[in-house]
Amino acid sequence: MDCHLVHLRGDSIIRRFWLTTEHTTLDMFYLGVSFVGLVCVVSLSFRKNVMGNGLGMAATAGEVVVQATSGAVGLMLAPLFNFFTHVYGIFYWSKHTDPDGDMIPKAASKAVWLITAAFIIIGLALFPTVNDLLASYGYAVVEDDIVNS
Repeated sequence: MDCHLVHLRGDSIIRRFWLTTEHTTLDMFYLGVSFVGLVCVVSLSFRKNVMGNGLGMAATAGEVVVQATSGAVGLMLAPLFNFFTHVYGIFYWSKHTDPDGDMIPKAASKAVWLITAAFIIIGLALFPTVNDLLASYGYAVVEDDIVNS
């Protein structure tokens, strides 16, 4: 990965943060979570299992905290799922490393693709039901929170 690309993404995060938030403590925490997530992705792209997945768990746990604090219970589900994929990744990839400790890339089997497709289909099928359930608990969008320019 090109280091300039990482710098531009980091710069973009800072610029968007500065221009679109009120700089509260929660905003600052979320900025930190964003940077941890960025380093996680870069680490995984360089096949660094423990660093990438460890930071991924930290970033997704942080995002769950941010979403819960903001009252966005539905938005907690995706990072919670991602947290467990990082847990799985740490253990699975630890069995598939080279002598330097870097992950050895493998192609996914047909079973993995079918399981992935099944999760996507089940998730899309359950989305309206989960959305209605959360709305019945009072977690529906009740105001327009889009910032007007």
